Amino acid sequence: MPETHAVTGDGGVLRIRPTALARLSPSELVRDVRVLDEARQSLLKERDKRRQPRRDEKLLVDQNGLTIAAMASAAKALNAPAYCRAAERAGNRLWALAFNPSSGELLHEVVNGTAQTHGYLSDYAHLGLGLLALHEFAPTSSDLDRKSTRLNSSHSSV
Repeated sequence: MPETHAVTGDGGVLRIRPTALARLSPSELVRDVRVLDEARQSLLKERDKRRQPRRDEKLLVDQNGLTIAAMASAAKALNAPAYCRAAERAGNRLWALAFNPSSGELLHEVVNGTAQTHGYLSDYAHLGLGLLALHEFAPTSSDLDRKSTRLNSSHSSV
């Protein structure tokens, strides 16, 4: 294995050192990529022989709210409107699935397209942070203003 890799005793790669990669010539870099690709293919082949673990497909409102905030902040910092559009799509979908307009309640999780479990304070706070971060990047979005206002007025029932 090239010096760019930290290798375990059994030949497994722990990490690739980016600083060492920067010193490689193009031909050495191509060689390393091939070695790693072959190892990755071999690992995938072995992994596919095992029974695959079950997947947890639920959407958690608080964690998605933090992700929306991070994407909106990245959009602003990197001047990348595509990140903002993605965050806005995620916010709109999460809002449509998890917010009950008749009760004003935000639910905690969405499983198979159905919201369930009463929302926690972290759900209101983190989704609120996400909406505020989106508002900072796209302040003209009246839809976000409406959601933020509605979320703010409903948090007192938590």
